[in-house]
Formats: sequence, C-alpha cells, structure tokens
Amino acid sequence: AMAADHDNLAQSQKEAMQLVRRVSPSQLNIPVNLPNHKLMLVRSRRSTIRLGDLKIRVIGPFQTDLEKLRDLWNKWLDDNKAAVKKLRDQGVKDEHSIGNEVARLLNGMAITAETFGDRGSVTPPNLASLMLHIEEQGRSYVMTGDGHYLDILKGLKHQKLMNRRYGEGAHVTVLKGQHHLSEHNWHEDFAKAITADHYIVCGNGMHENPDLGVVEILLNSRVGPAEKRSPNTEWNKPFTLWFNSSSSATDNQTVQSHMKKVETMVKKAARENPGRVNFNFLLNDDDSFGFSV
Repeated sequence: AMAADHDNLAQSQKEAMQLVRRVSPSQLNIPVNLPNHKLMLVRSRRSTIRLGDLKIRVIGPFQTDLEKLRDLWNKWLDDNKAAVKKLRDQGVKDEHSIGNEVARLLNGMAITAETFGDRGSVTPPNLASLMLHIEEQGRSYVMTGDGHYLDILKGLKHQKLMNRRYGEGAHVTVLKGQHHLSEHNWHEDFAKAITADHYIVCGNGMHENPDLGVVEILLNSRVGPAEKRSPNTEWNKPFTLWFNSSSSATDNQTVQSHMKKVETMVKKAARENPGRVNFNFLLNDDDSFGFSV
C-alpha cells in the first residue's frame, strides 16, 4: 500500500524537490553528489570508467536530452512559484519533525496507444535517463533506465559496442528492459539488434506494463518466425525472462488481470520451446522484493 501511495515519488517535480530537502544535512543527512561534479552523459570523446572489476561506459543520455530536461525543469519552477515556496516552508518545519507524508501529484496518463517506439511519447525526464554498458569478468550488462531504444542503440554505436558480425547489433549477458517494457520505448528493430542471455523486466502491470505487444516482440526476436528473429548468431541460445512481479503479487484486479495475460503468453512460449525459453515471476510469498540472476 505504501509503494502504491508513493509510486510517483521519483519521477515528479514536486516530490523530487521534497526528496532533495529530505536527504539534506538538516534532515536525514544522506550524502549526494557535490554540485561541482560533472554530469554523467555521453561525451564526444569515448571513455571508460573503472570501478573495481567493472568497466563502465555511459551510453545515455546525450547533451541535447539533458538540455531539454533543464528547460522543462526551469519552466516548471517558473510556473509553480507558489508551490516551490510552500515546499520550502514545509521543509523548514520538517527539519524539526520528520514525517513520511508526501504531497501527491496526478499520476502520468495510462498508456493507451499501441505505437511502438514513438519517441515523441517519451517524457524528457525519461529521455534523460542514465544508461550504462557494464563489463565484468567476461559478462556484459546493458542498463537502460527509462530510455528510448533509438538512444540506446545510438549510445552503443558511439562507444563502438555494436559488432558487425551481429549485423551492427550486440549480444550481452543481461539486458534490463527499458521503461517497464513500454511500447513507446521499444521496437522490433531493438529486440533484433540487442539479444541477451537474461532479460530483466521491471513492471508490475500498472499502465499495462510490461506491454503485451513488447513481450511478444521480445519473444519473437528469439523463438518467432524467421522474419521476426534477430540476425545475431546467439538468437537460438537459451534465455531467461525475469519479472519482478506477478499476478499473485497484487490485489489490484486490473493489474492482476494484465499480469495474468503476460504470464499466459510467456508460459505458452516456454511450453512450445522447451529448454529455450525460461522464466521467473516474483511471487507475493517470496522472501524479498529481489531476485538473483
């Protein structure tokens, strides 16, 4: 119930400002990036960040996406001066009494159109997602945030991580599916270009995500008809879909109904392709909210 009540905390302007105040030294004193640190973005000069055994390359966002986010943020501040003042006044009160009541904004509109890969339907904050390609001891990971598929491919190409033997595609150990497998962020071309041994799907059925059409696109890229399959040489390797939710993990009937449809589709593909398609749905009786891939 708490998660549902505060599901917009990390993505809306008003809650973001309250969160910044909440982690400040005068309240919870949680360390954050210093203001003189550079922004994480794709730069003209290709570079690699070393962190222990990790080799990290930034594949998004690009400078133009951050500029659009800055303009959107400045406009919001200008249009909501009264709300900003109220938040600041409330922040002073909170310094003496830390509570957990978060002001609500309207949730984003539910997705209704099946237009795959429509970049114009992706918000500037999502387009400005930090996206990474990570390598560690022979394993590779693509962390996509809420980014758009064209930006992910653009970032991978910029870092020269697309292999010609894949038809300018790539195969990785783990692909974290962008934006809960929303149809606006995915496209058949992306599923064909980037294949993985493990696909992580973070979506609980809200706003009909993971989108059924995208799940079908993903499955077709590996076990579908020839014209829909990936040209990558690893297309016929076994793979696993990891879902961080399930129909049994919620009491919301609308969400539950959607997740049942997702489960039916994935289980059907697994039955028809034994040993090739594997899956894991996180159940409500699991010990935690996480799983080990």
